[in-house]
Amino acid sequence: MTPRHILMGVALAGAAALVLFGDNKPDSDVAEPAERRLPKAAPVVAAAPAQPATAGKGAAPAAVAILRLLPR
Repeated sequence: MTPRHILMGVALAGAAALVLFGDNKPDSDVAEPAERRLPKAAPVVAAAPAQPATAGKGAAPAAVAILRLLPR
């Protein structure tokens, strides 16, 4: 056996020991979700439709227009 095989065997034995002798007691605490404060709603402004981008001067317009991203 090479030293690598011996090291992997020791690691496997260590993992088995953790499984057998590890902490099996369930947690007594209940994790509650954190409260998130939502910002006050601002009036929503409708965005004007964006113009489709072209590939170059003589390129035909694409079938699919890629719109710019709007922040939430």
